[in-house]
Amino acid sequence: MAELTGSEILAKCLKAEGVDDLFFIMGGPMLLAESMAAKEGIRLIDVRHEQAAAFMAQAYTRLRQKPSVCMAASGPAAINLSTGLANALIDCCPVIGMGGASPIGQFGRQVFQEIDQMAIMRGCVKYADRIHNPKRIPQQVNFAFQKAMNGKPGPVYLDWPGDVLYAKIPEEQVDWSYAGRPIVRARPYAEPKAIAALVDAINKAKNPIIASGGGVIWSQAWDEMRAFVEKSGIPFYTTPQGRGVVPDDHPYSYLTMRS
Repeated sequence: MAELTGSEILAKCLKAEGVDDLFFIMGGPMLLAESMAAKEGIRLIDVRHEQAAAFMAQAYTRLRQKPSVCMAASGPAAINLSTGLANALIDCCPVIGMGGASPIGQFGRQVFQEIDQMAIMRGCVKYADRIHNPKRIPQQVNFAFQKAMNGKPGPVYLDWPGDVLYAKIPEEQVDWSYAGRPIVRARPYAEPKAIAALVDAINKAKNPIIASGGGVIWSQAWDEMRAFVEKSGIPFYTTPQGRGVVPDDHPYSYLTMRS
């Protein structure tokens, strides 16, 4: 079988994970990965600043209800993703950030744009990982998508050293078993006693109001939310992260009730 570079494996994995669009600024060592992604049919959307790529990915994620990808070159370019990824962390938004990095085989030698990107990124994301072995790229890419969506959603960062991206290995050595593994969207079990206590509290309340956040969106529970609002007749207010689960012009919208 043919040999594949780490960049080609990455592109195939992104396609397997259902990535349609990718926000990026071209630059080393990600150039081959980006061109391979285009060959896989992924649309590359170029931006003027890496921070914009991360913010665009966040907006795209909220609209599409699935993780999206932003990509940058090494050093300062990768670090420029950090502001947008930190914003996604605060907003609980599952963005996948990918940054190039200096060759892992030359760490500590002050090679091109050598910066400890992992130390910077760990505080800005839900989970950060570095790619070391081309054989495991499908697993680590899929884990990134799983981590982004499991539990409380949030951003993930993957660090891509240049020598791993350009290394070649026989295709049969790649562990493809994780590529495209479905993301499990767990919906926590509702404890009956807690529900009974909540119903009790609502019945005793004189002027109840519903405060709805982003969890309704990521649980895809907007139908249940609307049904509850209309059945109970309780006015609702949404946080900025929760807007849109029930229309703002709904008769029970707090924005409407205030007037």
